[in-house]
Amino acid sequence: MLQALTYTAPQAARDALAWRHSILPQARERAAQLGLAEALFPWRTIAGRECSGYWPAGRASSHRRPSR
Repeated sequence: MLQALTYTAPQAARDALAWRHSILPQARERAAQLGLAEALFPWRTIAGRECSGYWPAGRASSHRRPSR
């Protein structure tokens, strides 16, 4: 989605990246709770915290890129 926004709506892409940067500490905390070393951004959120009713099971819906 970010690639399309970068081309079609650069300000929206900037806002999306700024938001993700602002919740990076919560994303790292969530990853640590699930035993992961990276950041895991929420699937559903209010103020950066995961608000899915079954967030540990929600790991299956996370979007992760392979380690390099």
